[in-house]
Amino acid sequence: MSFQPDQEIVFNAEGYCKSAIATIIAVLAREGYSKSEAIEWIKEARQSVKEGTDPEEILYEIGLEPDYIWALI
Repeated sequence: MSFQPDQEIVFNAEGYCKSAIATIIAVLAREGYSKSEAIEWIKEARQSVKEGTDPEEILYEIGLEPDYIWALI
């Protein structure tokens, strides 16, 4: 199943960021998250990063490598 990120969570960046977001959504979907739950998870993760949480730790929680960091910052 392939998901496209909602426009509201895509920021001014080219392909890679959009792809990273779509990958995170797909990984969360595999874990049983709905698309809207996955998008909410990304929003909360971004807020955590803004508050000082290491984005690598957040990605590790769902089994992703730091390569996807650009989706959270």
